[in-house]
Amino acid sequence: AYHKEISAGPVTNGTSHSICYRTCNMPPKVSAHPKYEDMVKAAILALKDRNGSSVPAIAKYLAANYKLPDNFKKILSTQLKNLVKSGKLLKVKASYKLGEALKKAPKKPKKKAAPKKKKAAKKP
Repeated sequence: AYHKEISAGPVTNGTSHSICYRTCNMPPKVSAHPKYEDMVKAAILALKDRNGSSVPAIAKYLAANYKLPDNFKKILSTQLKNLVKSGKLLKVKASYKLGEALKKAPKKPKKKAAPKKKKAAKKP
């Protein structure tokens, strides 16, 4: 039998407090690997396939080079779909190539060397 308590304030079954307590007091999770976007870019560049890299090839590269969770293949497939949707990857048949957004890596502007000041010769 379900009994609902009648109170003057909002009804909380303890869930909002317990959820906030769990999420607010826990430190943020830090993953042991970089973002999937960066890992996929590194995999495609390392595999150097002319027609793009297949999903099994990318997964094999990631498994060999990064410490990933057991379900990373499912996460990888959704991340690949998101990267294609955003234009960062191009899907060619069953393979993936880098899109224009990932090809153009953010280049750091080179600092211009300051011209060296010539020391005035001291007169004796």
